[in-house]
Order: sequence, then structure tokens, then C-alpha cells
Amino acid sequence: MTLPTLTEWQTVEIPDLDLDLARYLRTRCSTYVTVNAPDTLAGTGWRLTPGNWIGSVPLPGGEVLRIRPKLPVPSLLRLLDLAYGFSKLDFHPDLSSCDSIDDWFDRLVAHLVRRIRVRMRQGLYRAYISRHERIAHVRGRIDLAPLIRRPHDPSLICHYQEHTADIADNQILIWTMHLAARCAACSTETRHQAQAVARALSQSVTLELCLAKDCRGRTYHRLNQDYEPLHAMCRLILDRLSPTWEVGQDRSLPFTLDMAALFEEAVASWLKQNLDRDCYRVVDQDRFTLGRSAEIAYIADITIYDRQTGAALAVLDTKYKLAEIPSHDDVNQVLAYGMVLKAPVVALVYPMALIDPLDALTGSPVIRVRSVSFPVGLPPDQAGSELLNNLGIGIVKNLPI
Repeated sequence: MTLPTLTEWQTVEIPDLDLDLARYLRTRCSTYVTVNAPDTLAGTGWRLTPGNWIGSVPLPGGEVLRIRPKLPVPSLLRLLDLAYGFSKLDFHPDLSSCDSIDDWFDRLVAHLVRRIRVRMRQGLYRAYISRHERIAHVRGRIDLAPLIRRPHDPSLICHYQEHTADIADNQILIWTMHLAARCAACSTETRHQAQAVARALSQSVTLELCLAKDCRGRTYHRLNQDYEPLHAMCRLILDRLSPTWEVGQDRSLPFTLDMAALFEEAVASWLKQNLDRDCYRVVDQDRFTLGRSAEIAYIADITIYDRQTGAALAVLDTKYKLAEIPSHDDVNQVLAYGMVLKAPVVALVYPMALIDPLDALTGSPVIRVRSVSFPVGLPPDQAGSELLNNLGIGIVKNLPI
């Protein structure tokens, strides 16, 4: 049977789901979907309920589990732009006209393939790498100590510089193409193109495991400045494709997005880009401990610090879910963060305003606890300004208030 396309958090009833497929979904895909068996008394069939993951997951027999976002695609793309910096890149116009996340991802990979091919025609960026190895001829500087110890050995250990394309900048590209060639969300043509580029790169670049974090904090200059947008696209692909997923004898990779993590990263990214850096420091996934022994550890989603004093001004906990009022557990969690960091303001950040928002004072010293929103349906600057206005924190010039 063909599985219907699901929507995050919406339950779909399927009367005739194959038992083996149901077992596979329950055991191997529990991260993405909850499977409930039929209730004969109630007369219901199999019920599939996705969580906050969206994307495409390959299944046995060629089936694909597809989960679409509850957000309109333009709103989702705005979050991706914020989280991965795509708004700064010169993208092909058709990337903004997609009507599904799978279509967008396929075009993103195809666009990356085209840009890598352009760079390959121009010549891959090369750099000098230090080598220290035994060779049969003199190159660079001879290491004399081994030669003195073993004068009968004709080979020499030399220190030299090699001008090579086999560097991290290019290894990121080949590993990304290697994964994209197996992605279930890409069309057959795009996968073949990615495979061809990976094969061409392998002539001069070693296939090495690369992670999304390897794309961050890289240095760009006149010779490799066009690698920055390439690595930005690679970061999304490496962040969302699992290199350990296997289906039968064919290795196929799912493209999935954790919407809760994406929402958190988008909010943090907007704050980092737009808060005055001379006054504020924004830390995402802020780790801190309680007590001298550091036995109790906390991780706050986002903390805003005063740049001059180092004091915490606000602690934010993003909640990508629809709710009328904040839950007790969520309030207690963010309050604990605020008490440990001695922040005067703590807030739960939702993707849209709550029907019954929270705004209260508690504790000693007094902590203001609020529910605020970063409305995903609005342009990012407007959503961010609304968030900061509710927090009472200043923003940079030229942004709407």
C-alpha cells in the first residue's frame, strides 16, 4: 500500500496498514511517528500521529514516509533562512517558489551541485599542507636525526609543504555530495548529478566524514570567498541527513527537520544578528551548573547577557507547540534557569501568541516570567521586534519597533 502524506501532530487513521510495515514504523521510525494499533471495540483502524519532525523517511519496499509541516511553506523557509543564513546568499529564484519542503530541498541540492561544478571548472581552492613522511627523494627539509641513526636506509624523512586540494574546504563538499546522492527527498536526476560530482571530486579530494559543525567558523578570503555559500548549504544537508540509516541492502537517507530545534535556532540566530553586539551577548544552548561541585547541570535554549557586566538579562526557552496557556512543567523549568543565573526576566517563546498569555512576578529577588511569541507567520524582523518589545530589551537601529 501507499502511505498517505502526514502532517505534523495530526493523526491519520489507516484501516488496512500492512502488519510488517506497522511493526517497522513502530520500531524504526518511532522518532518521527507514533503508531497505535486498531481498536476493534471502537471500530478504529491503525492510527499514525507524527511529532514535530517533518521530511521524508525511506521505508522497506520502496515506500517513503512523508511528513509535511503544519506551517505554510513560505513561513518554514523563513525559519530555514534565519537558522542557516540563506537570506545572505545569492540563491536561484526558483528556490523561493516551491510549494513543498521536499521540492525545496531537491532544488537546494541541485543548486549546490551546479555551484560546485562552476567552482570545479574554475579550479578547486588549494592550500599548503605540512607533511612529515619518509620519501625516496629530497623534498623540503631533511630530518637528520633518523638519517644519523639509520645511515644505511636510502629513504629520507622530510618536512615539506604540499600544495593540494585535499583540504577541509573541499572535503566538506565531497562528503555532502556523497550523502545527497542517497537522499530520499531528492529526485533521481538530482541524486545522479550529486553522485557524478562526488565521483569527479574524488580524483583529488579524499572522502572523509564531515559534520555540520565543520561548516561553521571557517575562514574565508579572496581565494575561497565563494565557498561560504557552498558551506552554508552543506551545513543544512549535513545537519539533516543521517549517515547511519539503512533500508535492506540499499543505503538510503532520510531528509528530516526537527521543527522544535529549527525554531530555537531561528530565534537565536535572529537575536545574534540584530541585538546590539556592543551591549548584548546571545548564547544558545547555554550550559551552566548549580553548586560548587557542579553536580546539577542545566542547558538553557537562549540566554541574553549584558556585554559590559556579564550579568544575565533574560533566559528564553523556545516551545514549538500550540497551547492556550503555558504548562506548569515549562514554567517551572524556565524559572529554575532564571533563579540559577539570577536573570530578572525569563520567558517561554512560542511560534504564535497564546490565547491566555502569562505575565507574572515571583521570587526574591523578583523574576518576571512571561510567555511571548516569535510569530512564524510574520517577516523575521517584525517577529523579532515583537519578541524584544515584550522582553523590554533594546534592539539595533533601523528595525521596526
